[in-house]
Amino acid sequence: MDLLRELEQLRRRLEEKEAMITAQKEIISKQEEQIKKQQIQIENMVQALLHARKKIFGASSEKTQMEGQMHLFMTEQELAVELLKQQKEVSVKAHKKTPRKPGVREEMLSGLKKEVVEYLLPEEEVCPKCKSSLNVIGKEVIRTEVEFVPAKLLVKQIVRQVAKCSCCGQKDSEQKTPTFVKAQIPKSPLPHSFSTPSLIGQVLHQKFSLGLPFERQEKDWYR
Repeated sequence: MDLLRELEQLRRRLEEKEAMITAQKEIISKQEEQIKKQQIQIENMVQALLHARKKIFGASSEKTQMEGQMHLFMTEQELAVELLKQQKEVSVKAHKKTPRKPGVREEMLSGLKKEVVEYLLPEEEVCPKCKSSLNVIGKEVIRTEVEFVPAKLLVKQIVRQVAKCSCCGQKDSEQKTPTFVKAQIPKSPLPHSFSTPSLIGQVLHQKFSLGLPFERQEKDWYR
């Protein structure tokens, strides 16, 4: 009897597993059908896109083949050839370049500090042909350059002088305690900070003029 019961249980388990396998096969079959439908939709969308491009760039009098659904529209190779033809036929107007007005460069550089770099002839320089001495007759301006000087940080330690009165605090003086006089110094824009007006101005310029976040500025200052 026990053996029959075990066989019956095994038979039921096999039937349950076969039912599960059948259900899974049905699900897989439905998913495959759905994938095929989606592939057909994608193919139709691609063909519609190619047809739209043909309408925009191709000639309106061109005839379309009707040999089947895949031949309703132009292939990608035919579309590329047609676009190349259209590009060659496009006419471009002549470009007129406006000459730069004289004095613009001088106006741009007028506010910058100027430095003249001269290259002098050595005193022992002689004529390369007859070896005679040379007489300087003038100077020749070769070009104008703009050099970028990277910004640098300078640590300034503010120190003020302290003086002591020579009379106050003495026995015969009315002031029993010494008097100290300190030199006046400008106030700091931010108390208990090493910031200066130039440093604050640079931070504000990078933030509001250049749009540089404070986090990136902090990393840049550390570097």
